[in-house]
Amino acid sequence: MEKNIQDEHLNMKQDTDMAIARKTLEEFRELTLVVVKDHEVVFTDTGRGIGGLLGLLKSAPEKLQDSSVADKVIGKAAAFLLVYGNISSLFATVISSKALKLIEKYRIPVDYGKVADFILNRNKDGMCPMEKMCQDMEDPREAYEKLSRIVKGGNSPHEKNL
Repeated sequence: MEKNIQDEHLNMKQDTDMAIARKTLEEFRELTLVVVKDHEVVFTDTGRGIGGLLGLLKSAPEKLQDSSVADKVIGKAAAFLLVYGNISSLFATVISSKALKLIEKYRIPVDYGKVADFILNRNKDGMCPMEKMCQDMEDPREAYEKLSRIVKGGNSPHEKNL
C-alpha cells in the first residue's frame, strides 16, 4: 500500500510540475524551453536548436533529473538529450515521430500539440541537421557525446526569473 501512495504522490508532482512548465511556455511567448522541478521554474531558454539543452546538461544536469520539460520543438536529437538527462515528463508543441517513439520507448509521459514526420532545418527546405544525424542512433549517451562534439557555442543557456 505504501508503494501505491508513493506512486500517486510522484504522479501528482509530475502533473503539477508539467502544468507549471506548460503554462509558463504558453504565457511567455519568447521562451522555447522551460524546465520545472519541485514546483519551481529552474531553467528557461529563448534560443533555437539544442544549444540550451546541451548547455544545461553540461553545466547543471541535476536540474533536468526528474524534471518536467515544456519545449516548442522536439526532434530526435533533443529527445535523446532529454532521455539522457532523465526527465520525468515532457510537453512539446511540435514533436517529430522519431522523437515521440524514443520518448515513449523510455516510458516518459509525453503530451504534444502536433506530430511531424521530421523537424525542418532553419531554411525550412529539408530535415534539421541534428535530427538527421541522430535518426539511426539508439543510445542516448552516444547521442549526447556526439552532439556535444558537434554543437559548439550555439545558444547559451540562462536562467530567468519569471
